Amino acid sequence: MEYPKIYLALDNCFALKRWVEPETWLPLIKDLGYTSIQASYDNEFDMLYNTKEYIDSWLERLTVAEKQYGAKVQSFYSGYQTYRTSGLAHPDRRVVNSIVEGWIKPAVKIAGERNADMGFALHGIPENIMQDPEKYRECHEKLYRIYSDIGEYARKNGQVHVCVEAMYSPHHTPWTIEGTKEFLKNIYSLDGNAIYTTVDIGHMTGQHKFRKPEKEAIEKSLFNHPIKGYCPLWLGSDSAYAIWMMRLLENWIRNRQS
Repeated sequence: MEYPKIYLALDNCFALKRWVEPETWLPLIKDLGYTSIQASYDNEFDMLYNTKEYIDSWLERLTVAEKQYGAKVQSFYSGYQTYRTSGLAHPDRRVVNSIVEGWIKPAVKIAGERNADMGFALHGIPENIMQDPEKYRECHEKLYRIYSDIGEYARKNGQVHVCVEAMYSPHHTPWTIEGTKEFLKNIYSLDGNAIYTTVDIGHMTGQHKFRKPEKEAIEKSLFNHPIKGYCPLWLGSDSAYAIWMMRLLENWIRNRQS
């Protein structure tokens, strides 16, 4: 078996609001012994709040710093700025178009020109859609098409690997291993345009809160949990919690009568 060659890189998020120019944070990273860098769009390099003139200047200064210090930005990644929007899953197509045209496509072009890759977490599913199976299905079908088109654009503009970050809660899909496999497969199945994933091990710390309970655990919660209206399990939708509450009340009444 031939294993891929892997480089250890350092993200420049530590530099936020302190070292805000390429010529200030890049030598710090090189001094730590890293020659491969992941640059966060959050560190004064985001298309949502910076002008094109500034972005162009930033990239020129980055090139100078890379040559001067012998380190290279291998990938660009989004952070908290873009986490604050439902983005590509927004019900209003105008928001989606704005994100695609104003953020993603410029980011892909930049990455392609610099022989770098990029990634983001740019969709969050609104609660009313989460609670409706049909709307949830339709939302994901739209997402698959959007991401397939992004994958095509990335392929045609420098063979950029676009990565979607695996998140940690149900409304930030994909958020499980199997869900990630399904997510990537469904995108690729449309037109053969690949989208990749990024595994953030820090996101795994909270996923246990959303594990689907076994049947035995549900039965136990119905008979052993006090009548407080609080379910100790994660059941997903509001309708599932409503059914649980109804069964809990039925058991409580039955026990009171016996």
